[in-house]
Amino acid sequence: MSEVVQGIDTKTLVSREGPFLTAYLNASDGSEAQSLARRLTVLAQQADASAVALLANALELIPAENGEGSLCIVTTPEFGEVFTIPEPLTSDIVRVGNVPSLGSLVESAQMLPSHAVLTIDGDEIGMTTFDSRQDQSGEGFNSERFGSLNHAIEALRFVNPAKLVLAGSKRDRGRLASAVLAVLPETWIDEHDPVEDPASFDALADDVVRSAAALRAEWTALELGRFRAAASANATVEDDQVVRALRSGDVTSCLVHDDPDDVRLFEGDRMIDVVVALCLRDEVPLTMIPNVGPGRGPANGIGAITSGHSQINEMVDLEIEPGSSDLEMSNQL
Repeated sequence: MSEVVQGIDTKTLVSREGPFLTAYLNASDGSEAQSLARRLTVLAQQADASAVALLANALELIPAENGEGSLCIVTTPEFGEVFTIPEPLTSDIVRVGNVPSLGSLVESAQMLPSHAVLTIDGDEIGMTTFDSRQDQSGEGFNSERFGSLNHAIEALRFVNPAKLVLAGSKRDRGRLASAVLAVLPETWIDEHDPVEDPASFDALADDVVRSAAALRAEWTALELGRFRAAASANATVEDDQVVRALRSGDVTSCLVHDDPDDVRLFEGDRMIDVVVALCLRDEVPLTMIPNVGPGRGPANGIGAITSGHSQINEMVDLEIEPGSSDLEMSNQL
């Protein structure tokens, strides 16, 4: 399944013909559109002629009003899109290349996975979801009611939540859990009995958000463990060899730390951007990671597990210790 961020299919985005201008602008300081436009213009002029050529398209994408967080603007001569990122950036960035610079955008989307709460009472099902692919503000909850289990499951399948809480009687929860796992076998399900624990729905939703974020941290720690196990079996590649392995279809998963100061190039484009774009285009599982350093992950922030080594997963203990250093680092993402 291709990666969708805020309603945009990133596979389609990276498959477009460049050059691309990618701009990250900190909008959390209350900057008005005119101020953001001036900052973008200066950075584009400091880049190169191709950035200036794409500047007009990018300026048109700046919203008239901006909330907290940051903007990510991606444009080509024929296309333009703007994304919002809830986290403020430490500095504005403009990059131009044959691929867009999407690492920070993907990392933001991965920080809070999609999650949902289903309440069931007989034949009536209520569903509240947060779909991280559509909204990165953290406030994009959507509530619906269904009179059919099949309709509710179909809507849930579109969101594809990492974490799901089922609230209802024991019988209803069991029926719903079976239906969910039949179509979403990797979803993490918790159950809630409103009679035994009459918690308010808002408190329940808050708990789901916290546990979804914790689940993401655990997943990142697990991927780092898999990488180390693969490395011990000589089944990993790093840096420019990752690009070559991706191009040859010899990669099962990638780990990338998108350091803004990492400007290493591969065939004229920023290497991190090339790796991220290839993963999105070819639907290779990609995990954005913190800067863990040598011995705990890719030595220089870019690594991949190569094909033919699916048994690596069996070498990793899937239970992450609460005090593990990987989990602590993942929580800092």
